[in-house]
Amino acid sequence: KIYVVSSTDGLKWENISEPNTNWSSDHPIGVTVFKEKLFMAHVGSGSKYNNDIFLAWSEDGRNWPRLSIPEVSWKTDNSICLATFKDKIY
Repeated sequence: KIYVVSSTDGLKWENISEPNTNWSSDHPIGVTVFKEKLFMAHVGSGSKYNNDIFLAWSEDGRNWPRLSIPEVSWKTDNSICLATFKDKIY
């Protein structure tokens, strides 16, 4: 399962969200902030979504209304990193 947590001081953590009970990954997720939204990338696991790349975004860290597969042919067995640079997500 994937959980989203937050902290205001880096010491006390609050479990604010389990974005979707069907989301799972065997790899670390990538997270970045872009245009006031929190973006998440993760690699799917299980027989149906094994190694598929998923992207999602949230405006509040609790609700994740969008989940997409950017390109059906993209697959990886590695973790995903996200970064923002010059008004783009990489």
